[in-house]
Amino acid sequence: MPSCTPRTETGPVLLDGRLPEYPRREHIAGQVGTVDIRFFVTESGTTTSVETLRATSHPFSSASSGRFADEVETAVGKWTFEPAIDQGMPVAVVCAQRHQFDNDGFGSVSIIPLQTRPKAGADQN
Repeated sequence: MPSCTPRTETGPVLLDGRLPEYPRREHIAGQVGTVDIRFFVTESGTTTSVETLRATSHPFSSASSGRFADEVETAVGKWTFEPAIDQGMPVAVVCAQRHQFDNDGFGSVSIIPLQTRPKAGADQN
């Protein structure tokens, strides 16, 4: 479940979506990584504006960090949600998550909610 703002009566609920795949090259090389993203869930439940906030890998490789980020953006961009509800109406929200790639022999990917913050200069109303 993503962490989303503004706070609503009910948050978005994932209806359809796959986890990002562990990039094959990184799995074979033993690379691990973390990708923090921000995305919007619209009033209709579609995902838009998926943005990587930070991507890291260990041992560090900018190419690996980029492949982890590409995989997360591709997967999350296809997710569909039951939209967030506030005052009985569907509303758009901005969400944030961390996707952790752990090379535990299986190449697992876990998702951790992140605290969301509005973009600098965004309307606070």
